[in-house]
This record gives sequence, C-alpha cells and structure tokens, in this order.
Amino acid sequence: MIRNFLYLVFFLLFFKNVFANDDKNLTDLSTVYDEYDECIYINTKKGNTLIREYDLYDLVIKKSTSPFIYECNKIFSKIINSEEINFKKIIESSIQKNEGESKNKYIKIYKKFHRNIIFHSKNINEVKNSLDELENNYFKKSNVNINQDAAKMAGTLGWFYYVHKDLFNFEKAEKYLSIAVEKTKDHYSLKYYQNNLGIIYDQDRNSNFTKKKNNKIAFDLYSKAAKLGLHHAYGNLGKFYILGLGGIKPDYDKAIKNYKLKRISSFGDDNFSDIKILYSKQRLPKNLDEYLFWLEEYLVENQDSKVFQQLAWFTDEDESSATSLIQHMRIYKWQYLCFKYCESYYSRERSESELSILKTKHLSKDQINEAIKQADLWEKSNWNKEIKKFKKKTNILKKKDLVDLIKNALIRNEN
Repeated sequence: MIRNFLYLVFFLLFFKNVFANDDKNLTDLSTVYDEYDECIYINTKKGNTLIREYDLYDLVIKKSTSPFIYECNKIFSKIINSEEINFKKIIESSIQKNEGESKNKYIKIYKKFHRNIIFHSKNINEVKNSLDELENNYFKKSNVNINQDAAKMAGTLGWFYYVHKDLFNFEKAEKYLSIAVEKTKDHYSLKYYQNNLGIIYDQDRNSNFTKKKNNKIAFDLYSKAAKLGLHHAYGNLGKFYILGLGGIKPDYDKAIKNYKLKRISSFGDDNFSDIKILYSKQRLPKNLDEYLFWLEEYLVENQDSKVFQQLAWFTDEDESSATSLIQHMRIYKWQYLCFKYCESYYSRERSESELSILKTKHLSKDQINEAIKQADLWEKSNWNKEIKKFKKKTNILKKKDLVDLIKNALIRNEN
C-alpha cells in the first residue's frame, strides 16, 4: 500500500516537472521573440515617432535594414542552440505534424531565423544552409494542402530564387510561386504571390511562350492581384494599358486610373513619373520608342532617380522580337545608374540582382564594360543638372509630398 502510494507521488511529481519545464520553455520562447522584436524596433525605426508609427523607414531613412535584422536574428540562437531544448527534434516532430506558427512558437522561431538568413546574410554558405533547411527540410516534408504556412513558404522560396543575385533560379522561382498562388488562401499574401508570378512572365523568364503570350498571362495575374488591392499590381497594369501589351487594348484613362491607384493604395510609393508624363502629353505614346523617349526626357528635366529603373523595365517591352543584345546593354545601363542613384534601398537591391542576372545570362565582360561606359557618358551629360522645367511647381509638390506621405501612412495604419 505504502509502496503504491510512493509510486503515485513519484508519478505526479514527474509530470509536474515535465509540465513545469514545458511552461518554462514556452515562457523562454516568448521572451526571446519579444527580445528580437525589440531589437528590430530599436535599430530600424528609432529616431522619429512618425517613422516608427507608420513604417516610413525606406522613404525617409533610405538605408538597408539587412545589417540590423541579421544581428537581431542572432537572438534566436539562444533557443536554437540551447542545451536544455532539443530544438532539432522538436522541429522535426512539428513539421511532421504540419503544425503552424500561430500555435507552435518553435516553428515560428525556426522559420523566422532561417528566412532572415537567406534574405539578409552576406555569407553565401550560411545562406545555402538555411535555404536547405527551409526548402528540403521544412517545405518538402510539409503538406501544402493542409498547411498554409507551407504554402506561404513556397511564395517565399519563389521570390528568393527570382531575386537573389547569386542563387537565382527562374525554374524554381516559377515552380514555387505557382504552388503559392494555387494553395494560399490568405488574400494578403496571395496578392503578392500573384504579382510576383506575373513578373516572371512579364520579364519573359518563362521561355516556353512568346512575349505576347507571357504578357497575357502576366496581365491576368496582375489583374487578380490588383483586385485584392496590391499597389505594385496597379503600376504593372498601367504599363500594359500604355503600350497595349498581351493583346490588351491601349487605354489612356485606364493607364491613368491604375497609376493613381498605385499611388494611393496601402504602401503605395511616391513615383509620379508616369502620371506626370501622361498628363503633360495628354495622349498615349505612338509606340514603345516614343514612351522611352518621354521617360528619358522626364528623367533629365526633373532629375528624378526613380525613373532609371522605369526605363530598365520598359526597355525590353517590344513584343515583336526577342530582347536583343543592344536592349540588354541598355537595360544594364539603366539598372547600373539606379544602383548608383536610386534613393530607395529596395530599388538598389533589385538593381544589383538584375545586374548579376544580365552578367550571368546575357552579357560578356566586354559588353558590360561598354554598357558601363555608356552609363558614365550619359551621367556626365545629363545628371546632377539644374532642374529647369517646372521648377516652381516642384517646390510646391515637395510640400505636398510630405502631406501625402503622412496621409498615405494613415491609410496603411488603418489597414
């Protein structure tokens, strides 16, 4: 009798300690994640209440957050490398059960840690190791039909493989983004995946179809993303209505409408170039060459660095033929100048990626040197000049931009 009683006491004490340890581990996880959030908050949004409150970092500070995120990410090592927790075993079990991050904080930390590395680490071996974790351990062992986190991971992997300057792989990018578009139910994430898959077709990085067919697919994807309110998609549709791409009828009013929607939607940017050009000309361009002339004319007159990348994106939009060597060199020239002068670090990072893709897939060393030479000559002749046209109006717009910036931030915050 006494022995049975002692067994019972031991049994109860054992499970009490197990549950106590579980509670302690969960508390530690919450503490570590709070510490990470505080680190990000302090390092990327400090110094101004409005910047912090309305997430205006890129528009105001114009610096990359990657070094801060990478350093803050090391906080998660306290859990991942803890001797008290068999983190790897817990993750393997959680993946097998298709547990989501909303209920499983181990999975949340695991995904955040490796995602931060693949997008923010400068160490290529470290990036490859984390990519292997997310792609071959997490994604391949998850069931995307029942696990929405896994469906979203397909979207993350797809965009990574599209823009990483060293590890880009367009086949994988298309495969993963197609899965994300098909399986993701959350509209907020879905609209980004639809738009990003559209970009692959828009830039003719699916080689199975003609340019016109690719553009038709891209237009359909952009339209779906626009219906869900994505500002990027509105801007992409504006280009289609300007040039009549993918069999779409050119339409001045629809082009204006979409560029306006891009500007006033949540997280819309402050690039007014296309709207200003269309308003000043009061018509659509006769062809691509005329619109490229208008863009460059606007760029020189207004010294607006945002237009460098606009020129790069528009340069290869001739559906009648494959992108030529000359066009690839021109694209390199504009992306090179954006990398030097674009104010947004997102734009500069994207330019760096595009320059690497052009170097690897399309241009020789001599051709790149010639493109850089042409960029330097253009810069010497046209950049850092006095803004002659609409000078008074520009001063008025600067004041108005500040009001719009706050107004747009309020719209973001409400959403």
